Formats: sequence, C-alpha cells, structure tokens
Amino acid sequence: MRLERLEVGGFGRLRDLQLDLAPRLTVLWGANEAGKSTVHRAVRVALYGIAAGGPGRAVERSDWVRWQPWDAGGYGLALTYSLAGGARYRVARRLEEREQVVQVQEIGGRDVTDRLRSGRLVVPGQFHLGIDEAVFCATACLGEDGLRPDAPDAAAQRADRLQEAIQRLADSASRATAAEALSRLRQAMDRVGTEARSRSPLGLATSRLRRVEGELVRARERSDATAREMDRLTGLERSAAAAAARRSECEREWLAGRLAVLGATRRALASGQEEAARLEALIEGWRGFATFPLEREERVTALGGELRQLEEVSAEAERRWGTARERLRAAECRRVEIATSIRALGRVPRMEAKDREQARTLAAEVAAEGAVARRAEELRTAEARAAGLRREIAATGLGVIPPAELDLVGPIISTAVTGPQRRRLRPVQRGTGAAGALGAIGCLASGHGLIAALVIGAALAVITASLVVERFFGGSAAAARRQLGHRCPGLDLTEDGLRRAASRLPDLRRLHADRQRQELLVEAGRGELETATARIAALRDRCLQLAARIPVEVPSAGGAAEMAAADGLLSRARQALTAVAAAEDAARRRTELEAEDAQLARDEAAARELREEAERKAGARAQLATELAGHLRSAGLAADPDTARAVAAFRQGAATRRQFETARDRLDEVRRRLAAIGAGDEQALVRQAAQLEKELRRRGGDPRRRRGRQAPRRRRAPPPGDRRRAGA
Repeated sequence: MRLERLEVGGFGRLRDLQLDLAPRLTVLWGANEAGKSTVHRAVRVALYGIAAGGPGRAVERSDWVRWQPWDAGGYGLALTYSLAGGARYRVARRLEEREQVVQVQEIGGRDVTDRLRSGRLVVPGQFHLGIDEAVFCATACLGEDGLRPDAPDAAAQRADRLQEAIQRLADSASRATAAEALSRLRQAMDRVGTEARSRSPLGLATSRLRRVEGELVRARERSDATAREMDRLTGLERSAAAAAARRSECEREWLAGRLAVLGATRRALASGQEEAARLEALIEGWRGFATFPLEREERVTALGGELRQLEEVSAEAERRWGTARERLRAAECRRVEIATSIRALGRVPRMEAKDREQARTLAAEVAAEGAVARRAEELRTAEARAAGLRREIAATGLGVIPPAELDLVGPIISTAVTGPQRRRLRPVQRGTGAAGALGAIGCLASGHGLIAALVIGAALAVITASLVVERFFGGSAAAARRQLGHRCPGLDLTEDGLRRAASRLPDLRRLHADRQRQELLVEAGRGELETATARIAALRDRCLQLAARIPVEVPSAGGAAEMAAADGLLSRARQALTAVAAAEDAARRRTELEAEDAQLARDEAAARELREEAERKAGARAQLATELAGHLRSAGLAADPDTARAVAAFRQGAATRRQFETARDRLDEVRRRLAAIGAGDEQALVRQAAQLEKELRRRGGDPRRRRGRQAPRRRRAPPPGDRRRAGA
C-alpha cells in the first residue's frame, strides 16, 4: 500500500489541509503544536476509524472528542492510496456525529464501502493490509509514543499479538498458517524451479515476463505521451475558441461604448444648448439687479439685527413703563391716603415693652379663665336638665314608684301582666274539643271504636291540663296586683296600665339615673364656681390698672349685679384688654403707614427711571430706522415699517445680484463647453451613430442596450420672476 494524498477538512488543530505524499519519502517539519502528530493520527483514522466511546468508556474521554477541531468547524478527512496491484482507492470520513459516515470509492470504479465493512465499522486498512489496528500501530505506523520502550503501544508490549498475527497470515482459501505456507512454497519451488535457474519453467516464464513488462512500460509511456499531447491540443483549441469569443465580445462592447459616448455627447450638446437658452432668459430677467449695491448688504443686515434687538428692548422698556405708569399713579394716590390716615390717627399712646408683655400675659389668663364661664354655663345647663328630667319622670305616670324600689317592682309588674290565662287558653280548649269530636266521629264511621275512644280521651286530657294552668296562674297575677297597690298607691293596675308600666320601666330607670347624675354635677360645680369668681375679680382689677397706666379709655361698666357674676367680670377684663390692644394696633398701624410711605417713595423714583429709559430707547430706535430707510432708498427699494421684511427685501436683492453674476459666469462656461463639443457637428454625430449601430448589429450586438444609460439630470434654475425662490 502506498499513501498518495491526505485531505483534512477539520481534525484537531488542522483545517483545510491538502498534503501530497511523495512515492519514496515525505518529511513534515514544523514547530511544536504545528500538527505533525495530528497528520500521523489522521492517516490512522482514515484507515481504521476512531473510537467514539461506548460501554465502559465515557464519550467525553474518547479519541473522537479529543481530536475534534479546535475552531469548532467541520470535522472530517479523506485519504487516497494505491495497492501493489495498481488499484487506487479514496476513503472519506465525516466525523461530526458519533455514528461516522464513511465512503470508500475505487478511483475509476465503483463504491466498495460495503466490501470493506467489518461489523458496523468500515476498516479498509484491515482488508487491504491484512492486519488489525494494533499490529498496524506496532509495525507500519510508529508514533512518537510508540518509540518509547515503556509506551503502551510499543512493539515489546505487543510481541504476543504480533506473533499471533504473523502466524495467522493466510490466503483467503485455506487459512493456512505461516509455517504451512512456507512448506507449500518450498514444494512449489521444487516443481517450478527458481528465477535464478534460467532454464527452469519459472526462469523462462520470468524472462518472458520481464520482456513483456518492458514492452508494456514503453507502450504505456507512448500512450501517456500521446494522451498528454491530445490534452494539450484540446486545451489550445478551447483557449483559441474562448479568445475568439472574447475578442468578438470586446469588439461589441467597444462599439456599444462608442455608441454610448456618442449618445452622451449628443445629450450633452442638447443639454448645453438648453441650459444656455435658460441662462440667457434668467440673465435678461435679472438685468435690473446688475447695479444693486451689494457692498451694503453687511451693514444693512447688521442694522436689521441691531434695530430688531433695539425694537425688542424698546418695546420691553415701553411695556415696563406702561406697567409702572399705573403703579406710579396708584403710589401717588396711596401716599395721599397715608398722609390723611396718619393725620387722622393723631396722638397715639406709646407702650413700653413690659406693658405689651403684661397685656399678652393677662390676655392668656383671661382666655384660660374662659373655661369658668363655660363651667357656669354647664352648671345652669345641668340644673335645667335635672328639672326637665323630673318633669319627664312625672309624665311617664310612674312617678309614684320610688327609685329605690324599681328593682323590686319590676318582677311584680311582669307577674301581674302575665295573668289571667283563662281567655288565652279558651281557643285552645275549644279547638281541642272540636278536633277530638270530629276524629271520634270519623273513627266510628269507619268502624274503629277503640281508636275513637282514645281520641276522645286525649282531647279531654288536654282540656283538663289547660284548666289546671288557668287555675294556678290566675292566682299569682291577682296577688301581684294586690302587692303593687300596697307598695305604689295611685298606680294604674288595669291590664293596659300594667302593660304600659312594664314597657316604661327601662326608660324610668334611665331617667332616674340621669337625674341623679345631673344633681351631683350641680352640687359639685357650685363650690368651684364661687372660687373661680373671686379669682376672675382679681384678674379684672389687674386689667383695669394696666389700662389706666398706659393710659387708654375703657368703656363704662353695666349694672352692679351683672358685673358681680363671673361672666360680667370676664367681660370687663376683656374690655380693658381690648382698649390696650386697640392702642397697640394704632401704634403699629402708624409705623406700618410710615414704612409703606417710604417704600412708595422709592417706587416713584424707580418708575421715573423707567420712563427716562423708555424715552432713550425710543430715540435710538428712530435713529437706526432712519439710517435703514436711507440704505433702502439708495438701493431703489421702498421703505417698510417692518424691519424684518425690509432687511429680507435688501438681502433678496443682493442674492439676486449674486445669482445674476453666477448665471452670467455659468453662461460663459456653457458657451465654452459648446464650442469645445462643436455645435455644428450634430448631424455628423447622428451619421456616425447610425454607422456604429449597423456595425454592432452585423457583429451580433444589440444597439438598444445603450438606451438604458441615461445622462444625469441637471437641477433647473428658478424662473426669472420668482425672486423669493432665487433668494432661498
């Protein structure tokens, strides 16, 4: 077996490698990790496959995972080799999946994959070499690890397997061992002779074979030379045909290009003539702007900006002055009112700080004593409430019942209300008798006498029980009425009266409890009110002394009886404090009026400054407007009160002047271009284009292809009368 070519799509660090192996010796040279050992392993994988794990060995520790491409691309390889008999094979393996895809193709023949399959594996090395992978690694494929004596794949460690493999080498028919094969070979040599003996059958056959092989080699050399010459001639013919076709295509392209150039020249000529006519019309329309003062544009633009800014400033100053005018008028009027108010206040008593502090202290004490007034009011309310409760108790009709006996009288009234029972049980007695009679009659009619007797007996038992109930309960109700008459003389003992008394007993208890609570409040509040009245009288005297010391006038007091009460004393103290507070308010008011008058004076001065500033700004604005109007008149433009429109009109005129000059320069350039093209040669261009189209058709081309090429569209200038678009 001779290895010819190794192709690696992706294996370990190798990617897209194509390696041609020399017939005798191939040396791979490179640095560490260059892939030399990987090439060695790839040859072995091509012949015997690669283990992808299985029972007893994890997939992640298998050689299939170890030799996966480093760049995670395609995973596969192919090997081309030839055998001693001249047959050539190509084995290709795709290793992306654990179930590897393998194909062995005989070059120039058919697919022989199934013939080289051993179980589920395709191993061309085992079939074509006659040895398994272990023997191959120990004899014909020595790797770096196999050269070490202690390596697991070294020849010494596999001696037993090598001996067994050599002994089992046999032909496909008899499966003889090596010793048997040697014996048979010696016997055959004795029969046919050897190559060394020229007169033996084998020697003669060998001589003839050598001569035939020499002739065969010379014939093959002649055949190979003839085939190479035929291949060269065929390639030259194809090259000549391609060159001729290319030349024809280039000639057609050249003719089409010439037609395109002529078309572009004609379009450029027409476009130039059209543009010249348009520019002449524009220049004629803008001729009135030929003498426009372009040099004043910068000054007019600056004037417009200054004037707009000054107009805004002036308008703002005028607006502030307009706002301040009203404030000034209001300030003047207010100062007159303040002067009048100060004169009206007249002489205001002056209070010391200690007087104001004492006034606040007394006011706090008076406010605190306001609770006494509320207490007096609560006392009067409690007295009125107690009197009202006594009237409500009398209105219930149960006033004859003492409050202490309410708990004893309640059960007695309940007992009296429940009797007598006779009238209540009579409907039961009548219904029971009627039901018993009807039942007995029905039973007798149906012939059941015993049942009729039982029904009558049951009805009589019910009636007897009701009579007993009436007897005993009717006596307790009468006794209760007699007891109520003895305890509560004047109480209504009728059945309706007792029912009303039973329903009003809860309200009567609540009314008696509320009356007792109000009477307790009245008794407790009288002592507290007398103490508070004495304290309020002393507080009133202190308030009056403060008012006399300031001095302020306190209104006269009312009647003596009214002033002796707590409310009257507090009212007098409040009058004194009110007079003191009025004097303090008057002093504060005078101070506030004087401060307000000073602030209004400052506001008047600020308003007058705003008026002067507005007048200055208006004067400067009028001066700039006059200068701008002069520039507009010098340019032949009408004056415009709107500064923005006036400046825009001047800039429009300047832009039109620049466009006029640009159009004039452009017209000169177009005329020079037309002169260079040759305006009078248009007919010659037409004739030349017709000749080129005819020649192109003769050579098999299509002149219509050049019609798809369009000249670039030019931007049209605005019409002469549209000054706004020209300025833009």
